Amino acid sequence: MDDLQNFFCWNKECPEYGIRGGNNIRVRGLYGKQHDIRLLYCLTCKERFSERRGTVFFDSRLPSATTVSLLEHVVEGTGNTTRVLFVCNDFADFSYYEGTFVSITARE
Repeated sequence: MDDLQNFFCWNKECPEYGIRGGNNIRVRGLYGKQHDIRLLYCLTCKERFSERRGTVFFDSRLPSATTVSLLEHVVEGTGNTTRVLFVCNDFADFSYYEGTFVSITARE
């Protein structure tokens, strides 16, 4: 059985909203190019959401390994992460909030 203890319902109207470790989250299916991303489901409110929601991986369209590598370069303080990983600025947006790296999103 999948370990779903770290997930919670994202629906703010749900009585189980934000509560980790409940028994209300189930895997509803898989999606993505490789069918490797779990679509989760709340038994309480019937809301569906990605296991990646709330993370830098959500809707990034970059391979997970590339995203992890970019984050490692950011943490290490490597200057030009797009040059190091050959990700062109024309294809990826890097989001910052108050000078702190937040997310990477591939452009279509």
